[in-house]
Amino acid sequence: MLTKDNITVDIDTCVYYRIVHPKVAFYKIADIVISVAEVTYATLRTICGENTLQDLL
Repeated sequence: MLTKDNITVDIDTCVYYRIVHPKVAFYKIADIVISVAEVTYATLRTICGENTLQDLL
């Protein structure tokens, strides 16, 4: 991922989640694990892109 100052960073993450409404998750989301991973990656990419490396450290 690139930071605001164009430095590449490698981030390892661990995400824990809890499904509050199982029926909604089952019927409206094709693959919950992939969906959570995609949202996590997009959020991290946005945060990295909005901050410099020094801000992230």
